[in-house]
Order: sequence, then structure tokens, then C-alpha cells
Amino acid sequence: MTRITALALLLAPSLAHAIAPDQVDEFDVDAAGWNSGGGNPNPPARAATDGPAGADDGYLLVQARGGGGAGSKLVALNTEQWAGDYAAAGIAAIEMDLRNEGDVPLTIRLSFRTAAGERLGRQGVMLPAQGAWQHAEFVLDPADFGGAVGDVTELRILHNAQPSLRGAAVTGALGVDNVHAVAEVVVVPDAAVEPEDAGPPVDAAPPVADAA
Repeated sequence: MTRITALALLLAPSLAHAIAPDQVDEFDVDAAGWNSGGGNPNPPARAATDGPAGADDGYLLVQARGGGGAGSKLVALNTEQWAGDYAAAGIAAIEMDLRNEGDVPLTIRLSFRTAAGERLGRQGVMLPAQGAWQHAEFVLDPADFGGAVGDVTELRILHNAQPSLRGAAVTGALGVDNVHAVAEVVVVPDAAVEPEDAGPPVDAAPPVADAA
């Protein structure tokens, strides 16, 4: 399930089914619309327990069988709540919790399909084999994606040693949880403080003559 804060809906009510600031996929009910395209015998699915919070904390399990054909690559994609205009929504980064459940190291990246073309993440998060949960942040810097991440039609979480829209073939499994759209922080400078009006100047008292 995707959690969208009331504030986000208040600020952008038309984004209830698209990207919204501070939305989070917690996978407490289902796979929240994440898939890997058609034909995969082991598509991304919700695991009911052993997420970052421990027992009874659900998460998304993404698996790949290696070799060739459908299901060989480690990738999860979303064309529903993670589509939309990231720039207009003020999304600065995407955070998530990740765990490598396989026997080989993984390099996890984000990639996007947008109206302006593919945006391939150069930032890769290295996950050791059979590792613990770790928190990752992917900053949506145009310099890291070959252009601005704007009107998105598809978001992908994938394993590949190189920037790519497609996952690399591998026999492995990846846990994903708490996928969070981080809103851009706008810093408003403090207004200049005007000195308090002290009123008209007070004339100095005339000097007092010394007593004779």
C-alpha cells in the first residue's frame, strides 16, 4: 500500500494517483503496483515478515533466476503512483531500505522513463551478499541522471554495475521497503529586521553651571 500524507493531498489534490511529496510504499498489504513486466515466473511480491522493523513488517521481494529470458534480470518497475511530474511535485530524492538476500553482491540503481527520454542513474548502492537492511538515498540531481527527472512514466529499481534502464542477469533476491518520495526543502531567508522606531531625537539637556 502507498501512504500519502494529508498535507501532500492538500497541496496537490490532483496527484492522488501520481507522484506526491512524502508518499511512501510500505508494502503492508500488497506489492503496491510494483511488477517486472510480463512473463516473469517470479514477479515482485510482498513478503509478510522480516522487514526492517522485524517480525510482521512486510516488504517487497524482488527475485531473478539468472540466465536469459523473462525473470533473468533483477528489476522492479512501477507505472502507477511513481509516475508523474517530479519537478512540479518538488521531489528532490527517493529514499528506501534495501537488503541483499542472495549469494552475490548487488549494485542497485534507479532509472526512469520520462517524456524527454530515459534517465539512467549513475549513483549505485553496493549491497554485500546476505547483508543486513540498509538505508539508501538517491538524490535526483540532473547531473547524475543525464538530465532533469521531470514527467516520469515509469520508475525502475534494478541491479546493474553500469547505468542502465535494464537490470543485469543475476541469480539473486532483493528486499525493498519504505520507498519514500522526499520533498525538496525550500529555505526561506530571514527577513531583514528593521530597527525599532525610537521616536524623534531628544535634545540634550543644557550643561549645568558650576555653583559659585
